[in-house]
Amino acid sequence: MAESRRWWIKLEYEFFHEKKAKILRQKFGDSALIVYQKIMLRSLTGNCCLKFEGIEETFAEEIAVEIDEDITLIQNVLDFLEKHELMMEVETNCYYFPQA
Repeated sequence: MAESRRWWIKLEYEFFHEKKAKILRQKFGDSALIVYQKIMLRSLTGNCCLKFEGIEETFAEEIAVEIDEDITLIQNVLDFLEKHELMMEVETNCYYFPQA
């Protein structure tokens, strides 16, 4: 049997009660929070960073393929995260997720 790695994120107790999480959910629905959590989980293998590899035309399209979610929802979530400093471009095409 192949050995598998396990990754997890620790959510603060108040994660779902934080204003930013509530606004994200109100604007884009419950699925937006799930997308955000999936993105944070994916970032763990890169020290909470995801890189845009240029395989697709946009970062959002690459994330959509990677986590199997709707591109429009992902773009809305990424725009929200960037606006509220929950995603930051720390170097060219490398995005950091501080809550992860």
